[in-house]
Amino acid sequence: MDRLINKIKSLAHSANTNQQKISQFIIDQNFDLSRYSATKVGAELGLSDSSVIRYAKQLGCQASPT
Repeated sequence: MDRLINKIKSLAHSANTNQQKISQFIIDQNFDLSRYSATKVGAELGLSDSSVIRYAKQLGCQASPT
């Protein structure tokens, strides 16, 4: 789990704005996204669910839009 948290924290400082937004959102939620789908995260941030899914896959997670 620490490895995943460290990766999210490092992506919060990446050059990619979408990765920064998603990372900061996850950090702000105290790493608990149990109430959120990719679609809901995207809507909260003004991003597509595809962007959120790509981010999750980059972390090594499986994601679905709903």
